[in-house]
Amino acid sequence: MFGPPEATLQQIIACLSAFTEISQAAIFGSRAIGTYRAGSDVDIVIWLTTDNPHTVARIAAALDELPTAYLFDLVDYGTITHEPLKAHIDDKAKPLILER
Repeated sequence: MFGPPEATLQQIIACLSAFTEISQAAIFGSRAIGTYRAGSDVDIVIWLTTDNPHTVARIAAALDELPTAYLFDLVDYGTITHEPLKAHIDDKAKPLILER
């Protein structure tokens, strides 16, 4: 689907789902558009229900603790100021967690 095996995707989803502050999450970047290569990081965007600056760091640390060789790039959608990145996410991101 996005490169990682289904079991790894389920670990990522379970990890993100444990954080009630996340209202939505999606994969973007090369994995979303199918141009990833072996070793490409996993770009994840999250939509948060809080503006606590420590939340993103906690979530990133939890992802880094997963038993996988993948590297994660975590972005809080609410802090993105680069409009082309927002447009890419709006157009190409693939949902991991739908709005809850």
